[in-house]
Amino acid sequence: MPKRTIPYGYRIENGVLTADTNECVVVRRIFQMRLDGWGVSAIGQQLFREQLPFFADDRNNAVKKVSAILYKGIYCGEKNYPPLVDQAAFRAVQEKKQTLPCVRQKSLAAAKDRPPIPVPDQWTYLPSLTVEQLEQDIRQCFQEPIRDIAAVRRMIFRLAAEKYRCVLPKNNGDETISPPSCPHHFR
Repeated sequence: MPKRTIPYGYRIENGVLTADTNECVVVRRIFQMRLDGWGVSAIGQQLFREQLPFFADDRNNAVKKVSAILYKGIYCGEKNYPPLVDQAAFRAVQEKKQTLPCVRQKSLAAAKDRPPIPVPDQWTYLPSLTVEQLEQDIRQCFQEPIRDIAAVRRMIFRLAAEKYRCVLPKNNGDETISPPSCPHHFR
């Protein structure tokens, strides 16, 4: 099968990006299966067994393709793509990903304006801009099939080290002391 240049579920019609009628049914089905409790691997294997075009070439690739579909924001209308699933379904699938034990241990940045995370009594956690950038880079890695797992692991370990540096001692109860060598803690 030739490499696609347009994401699954879409096509160009008269020079305009539109939803592909047949493929968007499959995209919606993938989201519904995930919301019904199917694992990403099980969905990919099922689509491979059914020999659906785009998923029929290889079982492992089918799983990777399903993962890419579930976690790319274009399917809910980002980047000027026509939405194939509604925002609520997309967010619910993202929340399912967050509850997996392996993902729960990896902290993903919330909003840029988030308050410091409370930690035991004499310490506070105040994420740096480097932490936010690393979290964004790691999230991006999981949007596509992972080609270099060792590089992803290195980024995760670097993120852990950066987060460790962001745990700061409190001064007089609630005030946080920011070491002079870490001015990037404050925006």
